[in-house]
Amino acid sequence: SYADALDTKHTGPASVMLSWTWQYSVRTVVTSLVRWCERSQLNPFGSYVWQCALCNNQFRVAEKRANNETEDFDTFRTVFESRVHSTGHILALLSPWHRPMYTTRIWCVF
Repeated sequence: SYADALDTKHTGPASVMLSWTWQYSVRTVVTSLVRWCERSQLNPFGSYVWQCALCNNQFRVAEKRANNETEDFDTFRTVFESRVHSTGHILALLSPWHRPMYTTRIWCVF
């Protein structure tokens, strides 16, 4: 995962989980997080966000599929649920404001 490649000086325990959709651009995600830090009076260099696309190693899933292996859903659910609970907060990215893509997707509530 991307998070695995970071130097540990740039990592820390996440205090929020970003809930988003793949359709959002990198610019939208980054701008939203910066604004959230500013409005919450948080230091963006000391605020850690858990985002599944960056913290889950998608290549491991692809490797398993290539080897005709599957990931047990209960294992995935347990790991994902623990991440959601450990952050204590969910930050939902709603864009565009008048018709956010986020509200059109199905998401499991843990």
